[in-house]
Amino acid sequence: MKNEVIIYKKPEQNTPGNVDGYKVVIWRIGRSFHMASFETIEQFANFCKKFKILLKPRYESDSVEVFETNKLIDDEHIPFWKLSELPKGAKKHLLYSNGSVVVGYYKNTKNKLLFYRPNPNAKDIYKPVNEKQRQAHRAKFGTL
Repeated sequence: MKNEVIIYKKPEQNTPGNVDGYKVVIWRIGRSFHMASFETIEQFANFCKKFKILLKPRYESDSVEVFETNKLIDDEHIPFWKLSELPKGAKKHLLYSNGSVVVGYYKNTKNKLLFYRPNPNAKDIYKPVNEKQRQAHRAKFGTL
């Protein structure tokens, strides 16, 4: 199963499924799980370029364009407590976790892009970045 990417043509209007006014939202098909949001097409393009995400058109309406991704984009659902819990080859990337931007990790393969977020109670590894770094991250990558 892949993900569904919805590009909202008029994000400022309360389009169903987009109450926050995002331009692009990535959903996990079949679970109604909101994976990431982007305020601009440029943020989404940065995300796609960094993680080698390709899109396949599914359908279009007056309010949205819907695409399927070439790989599954998902979170490992149990936040990690120790770096030793991460898979070999996982790379650092700033991620939102519990409302803060922290150092998280990702593993990108041909068919999957998995994100690993630190447990907010793991004080040794859950360290929110400063406000300037958070704003820079959001400006470039949205709210992943």
